[in-house]
Order: sequence, then structure tokens, then C-alpha cells
Amino acid sequence: MHSHDRATEELTEAAILFDLVVGGTAGNLSALIAARSEWRHQADGAHDRTRGLMVASAGAHSSIVQAAHLMDADVVAVPADDDVDEDGA
Repeated sequence: MHSHDRATEELTEAAILFDLVVGGTAGNLSALIAARSEWRHQADGAHDRTRGLMVASAGAHSSIVQAAHLMDADVVAVPADDDVDEDGA
């Protein structure tokens, strides 16, 4: 199956599970599935069976961990740096 077809299939499965409501949870899940699909597509099949790893701020929305669970991926939470402002400086 082509990776983009698989991404569509995964988004459809997620829509059924979440009954896709508008908001952060659905948006995060959709974005993460699309990112995983693109990562696998760029690897030309090398990562089709590779378990993903997401790195997120310890303060990330709880939907990130939920999405990782649905996607069979791991999450590493890194502490947020209080010295960095919103612009990253």
C-alpha cells in the first residue's frame, strides 16, 4: 500500500476512534499521523515497521501522549526551559 494511502487509512481510523471533533486533540493527532507518514515516505520504506519516537515538552498537551499510544509510538518528555521566551531567544 502506498504510504499516502496508508496515511488516509490511519486518519480514517483515528476519526472513528475520536469521532473527530474540532480542537487541539484532533489537530494534534492528524498532524502527528501526517508527520509519521511523511517520515516513512521519505525513508522509502525503511521505516514502515519502525516504532516512532516523539520528543515533546513536559508541558505539551495531553493529547500528544494519547496520540502516541494510538500510533504505537513512544514519547520522551523534556523539561521546558523557563529562561527561553516565546520567540526561542
